[in-house]
Amino acid sequence: MYLIETDGYITGYSSSEPTNEKFHEVADDSEFYTFFETYKPFTKIKVNVNGVMSYEEDSDRKELQERIQFKEEREIAVGTSTVEYDGMVFDSGEVSQNRMLRPIAVLQNDTDTQMWVLHDNSVVYLKKYQFLAVLELAGLQQSSLWVQP
Repeated sequence: MYLIETDGYITGYSSSEPTNEKFHEVADDSEFYTFFETYKPFTKIKVNVNGVMSYEEDSDRKELQERIQFKEEREIAVGTSTVEYDGMVFDSGEVSQNRMLRPIAVLQNDTDTQMWVLHDNSVVYLKKYQFLAVLELAGLQQSSLWVQP
């Protein structure tokens, strides 16, 4: 049994050695041969020893690819996210959230302030309660992005 390959995909089969196509020889002692990367995305081709081809969706592979795509999109969304608090727009990605923890840790009272650069690069001075509020908004936003629908 020979499987014919076109542009990197298994596209057919032949019981005799093909002359003009790229092919893969497979042993005739196995009941089914399963090949991925058909011309149909997320599809398996099965060819039995009688040369009968069948196609079936490879749901495990499709789910894995969807998960990978979701995680890549989520990483971009988290990294470029912003939140608005009291008319100011803050970067709210994980790096910004970690940076917000420093002034929260060191500001001693409700009147002390710390300089902060907003999303538009303008400079403001914030109090501890403001950092806490922004950090809470950023965490809630990130949580909403984290779970795959």
